Amino acid sequence: MWIKIYSSLSRLSYKYADLIISLFEYNRRMQIELGAEDSKTLVIPNGIDVERFLSVKREKKKGFHIGLVGRVVPIKDIKTFIAMAKIVSGAIPEVQFYCIGPTDEDPAYYEDCKLLVNSFHLNDKFHFTGRQDVHKYYSFLDVLLLTSIREAQPLVLLEGFCSGVPAVATKVGNVPELLDYDERFLAPSKDAEKLAEGVEYIYKNPEIMKNIVVRNREKVLKFYDRRKVYKTYYNIYKSLAEGEKWQV
Repeated sequence: MWIKIYSSLSRLSYKYADLIISLFEYNRRMQIELGAEDSKTLVIPNGIDVERFLSVKREKKKGFHIGLVGRVVPIKDIKTFIAMAKIVSGAIPEVQFYCIGPTDEDPAYYEDCKLLVNSFHLNDKFHFTGRQDVHKYYSFLDVLLLTSIREAQPLVLLEGFCSGVPAVATKVGNVPELLDYDERFLAPSKDAEKLAEGVEYIYKNPEIMKNIVVRNREKVLKFYDRRKVYKTYYNIYKSLAEGEKWQV
């Protein structure tokens, strides 16, 4: 029932809108399917403070370090991160895992995650850091992991790319587009084994990853610099306020 109501409201909104903005291309196509006119639609992604993350100074620490930046809540699927850690810990020596983010939003889920870490005998390898300055971790992480069940356009991937950290992630929201639809680094939700394969590929192919890291950073600078995003919105609002057709 609620889906029908939502669809009806969407069609009504689209009819009278001058412009319909989506965060990424897949959502734009969905809005067209829901009744939006193609000519009214436009993709404007979220952006990040690129200067802040370009300033991260990379340092090589002993071992191999995998991190997930996010809240310890079910939608981030930290349990799949832990399951992946169990697989990877048997394949990569001196590996360490970091769950970087607040642990107090769902205390029961956090306790379940700690029990899972203990049951897999990962207590000396898996670390819940709590809320932290991510700069510190982006400086030495070898892989940024994202295991979310749902996302739109995850900014943590953009931050990691800009900081020089490659990623392995689930196929949610705009993630496939951010990772260039490269199946080496993409996995279905809850697929710990496929995520582990991506991590192990990065570990085994450091020379190949150098080019990918450069490509990822260039993409962020070109498309996801928040200054460019702000300018795009400014131009749109200015043209509409002046009674013109929207312009970017």
